[in-house]
Amino acid sequence: MNFPFGRAPFFILIVALVCGIAVIVTHGSYGRKRPTLVMLTAARLHADIYLSKLPEFERRNNVTVDVQVMDQFALRTRLQAAFATGGEVPDVVEMPQYASYFLRGPTKDVGLLDLTDWVAANKLQERMVASRFSMWQRRGVVFGLPHDVHPTMLAYRADIVEDELKIDVSKIKTWDDFVAMARPIVTANRFALELSNSGSYWLSMLLMQRGIGLFNADGEVTFDSEATTDVVVWYLQQLHGPQKIAYDLGTSQPLWRGMRDGVVLFYFTPDWRTRSIEQYAPDLKGKMKLMPLPAWTPGGIRTSTWGASGIGATKGSRNPELAKKLMEFLYVEQSDQGKGWMELHILPPVIEAWKLPIFDTPFPFYSNQPIMRMYANLAPDVPPAYASPYTPKAEDKLNEAFLNCSDYYQAHGEQGLREFVRAEFKRQADDVRAVIARNVLMQQ
Repeated sequence: MNFPFGRAPFFILIVALVCGIAVIVTHGSYGRKRPTLVMLTAARLHADIYLSKLPEFERRNNVTVDVQVMDQFALRTRLQAAFATGGEVPDVVEMPQYASYFLRGPTKDVGLLDLTDWVAANKLQERMVASRFSMWQRRGVVFGLPHDVHPTMLAYRADIVEDELKIDVSKIKTWDDFVAMARPIVTANRFALELSNSGSYWLSMLLMQRGIGLFNADGEVTFDSEATTDVVVWYLQQLHGPQKIAYDLGTSQPLWRGMRDGVVLFYFTPDWRTRSIEQYAPDLKGKMKLMPLPAWTPGGIRTSTWGASGIGATKGSRNPELAKKLMEFLYVEQSDQGKGWMELHILPPVIEAWKLPIFDTPFPFYSNQPIMRMYANLAPDVPPAYASPYTPKAEDKLNEAFLNCSDYYQAHGEQGLREFVRAEFKRQADDVRAVIARNVLMQQ
């Protein structure tokens, strides 16, 4: 070999040439195989359902769709960064929980496509549960479609409650009825109701059932009302009071073990949680049933909601109109006659879909109850949950207020409790109001 610069530079040159050729070949292949649309989601189970349905959409529109799954935190942070820097973004993104992370700044600067006119033209707010759009819009601008309704019921150990204790749950109409039923059956090793020591989703569910959200439709902070005081005091009395009926089993294995052992008898259960119970406590098959939540007042609503997902198109989408078609196909059109929703144990927000015969299917795990029909019957009463760019801040302050009230109650009991709860929740709500007031851009 007679390479003028020596052997080492020669081999470096060879490696560089090989790598260059490989990049050219693979890049050309990528360009040829690149899908028409890219969709990003954090929910593996959702992705599996979409993949089973997409061949019909691809055939119908002569396109290809790539569904990618990404961790929830990574999805949020990377998408926010891409919006801020003008980086490459997916055409369609499925957003977990509130869209608040993506709705910051003036509405004209939000990285998601304005769907307001399209939603109106297709009458989607009439065809779907209108209140579920509240989480995917800001200042009247709709940025996404709701994926779900998530009505909430109580799942309970029917073999213990009905067969052993001879309790007729149909007579339980209000939370007062529930407490009256529960107190005589509570023992040192058995409790009636699952409640979290931190408040968290359980407190939010009970507040929403009472008509209290973090914000109202105008984005005003509303979680420090007098009704909040009523709910928080009730919650603390059931969880820590001398006649407590509730217990916190925690999550994961301690929860499933406690459920199997009958440590707690009644569990707050949105539709999606029925699948988790069935999956992680399979030996309870035929021992569980569902009932509507007791109402706060006679004749009041008997459900609430827990969790949400939604879908939106990005402003960087290469084909916005096709992206809208994909969202409508996956979320609105029932091309599989509801089979995907049944597999997920999730009630769709499309009202006309609730008539599908598949939702009358009995579930052996839940003592042959048609649980999806039961959820559908409650869905019209699901309360709205309004999103705000300050939702994470408000959630933190709500939970901080609850924990401070819990500490007070365990130290001082009933003395001055209502006054402390009222003052503490107002203090925390005012903190959120102060942060909002300081952000001039958010007013636009």
